[in-house]
Amino acid sequence: MLAAFAGDPAGSGCAGEPQRCNRYGTTFSNAGGTVWMGEAQFAGGQYKLGGWYENAASDEHRGNRGLYAIADRTLWRAGEGGRELSGFVRVGAAPSDRNLVKSYLDAGLSYKGLFSGRPEDRLALGVAHAELASGAESVIELTYVAPVTPRLSLQPDLQYVVQRGSDIPDAWVLGLRASVRF
Repeated sequence: MLAAFAGDPAGSGCAGEPQRCNRYGTTFSNAGGTVWMGEAQFAGGQYKLGGWYENAASDEHRGNRGLYAIADRTLWRAGEGGRELSGFVRVGAAPSDRNLVKSYLDAGLSYKGLFSGRPEDRLALGVAHAELASGAESVIELTYVAPVTPRLSLQPDLQYVVQRGSDIPDAWVLGLRASVRF
């Protein structure tokens, strides 16, 4: 896959926030260079390698780039019960002199069909770590996805966020996500 995006999506006349200058995303400027993206997928999309490069007009962004790799696959599947264990790993890196996040790594496991009476439910555990320009942040996350109806799923989520190199304290985060399918 290859893609090209405007390096200055708000246009050269924007002196403020790009979202305010290009409210509807219809300014297709070629004044700020181009952001090029590429991705190669292997084994039916279970493994991906990709990267991006920016040839912007400004020195601040010219030559900015990043690389990433993703592995996302089913690790085990029961015969007819529909139970399965899936896992993922994602890693990425970009130059720290131009990007807030210089490296990122996350990994997790997801188990489908934990309870025999709830074959579509998923229990997942994930960890993430980002090396930032001014420190680091790590997250441990536990979540459970429960389809309540064919169109509605509820997903309680518990996270513990660890901050390093900043004045922001570590924190527990509790959330509930509702997904409606139309």
